[in-house]
Amino acid sequence: MRARQTRDGRLPLFLVAPGATLLAFSLGACVLLSSGENFILIFTSPETASRQGYTTDGTYHYTSDNTVIYKRMDDEQWSIVAENRTPFAGLSGRPNHLGDLDYHDDKLYVPAEEFLPPCGFKNQQIAVYDAGNLSLLASVDVSAQGMEISGVAVVPEQNLLHVASFCDGSKLWRYDLSSLNFEGTLNLSRRIPHLQGLTWDGRRFYASSSDNGSIYAIEPDGRVRGPVLVRDGCEAEGLKWHNGTLRWSVNQSRPGSSCQSGVENFVHFYRPLLTQPK
Repeated sequence: MRARQTRDGRLPLFLVAPGATLLAFSLGACVLLSSGENFILIFTSPETASRQGYTTDGTYHYTSDNTVIYKRMDDEQWSIVAENRTPFAGLSGRPNHLGDLDYHDDKLYVPAEEFLPPCGFKNQQIAVYDAGNLSLLASVDVSAQGMEISGVAVVPEQNLLHVASFCDGSKLWRYDLSSLNFEGTLNLSRRIPHLQGLTWDGRRFYASSSDNGSIYAIEPDGRVRGPVLVRDGCEAEGLKWHNGTLRWSVNQSRPGSSCQSGVENFVHFYRPLLTQPK
């Protein structure tokens, strides 16, 4: 289904967490969860051909596929204005996989590694690209910390970059944003399975799990709440909080296909309707 705006009534399916309530309105679909959080789907992007990540600088959209980074206009088609089809050039080892990226101060921070399904990995790196032309600026090898890297989130208030792992959802790894030196870990109160995307909204993190198509909230002390949002789809991928909206990259099966035989990639914009917990 290719709904551009939920106001036209063409809505994708929702799955609601156990004990939650689903409310539907003429202008969209409202998901009210037992934690008291309330999100409404307000927009679905054009197909992005990007299985991994999403971020924005407020003017352009940036998406990542396994081996490509795209820069897109904020027009009806999300037209591509720049792309990097050789993002691993200049990186050490033989990386073959990008993860969920984040934007800060004219730079893109992107996890890159050699990924060997289901959970083998090596040559894990944080790569930094120029947001203007998508050229590689710098990279730091983070394999000494021993984790797979699936997504990153900038916390500008603390000058930190947090890193999530698909293979170890028990913690987040912290790096100094300026030097990318390792600064320690944030232990989570419970494990998030198959953690893919990560974002910071100024007060807390949101993390997506492809294990059950869910988004969890992570408080600054590591306390995990939720899932706070659940939806149908093949894989739950990148996240970005921007301008009061939680933006979620999801891989969905094509009509008449399965997740194994063919997927399409969209970014869904959700807006919270109720005040979030302090």
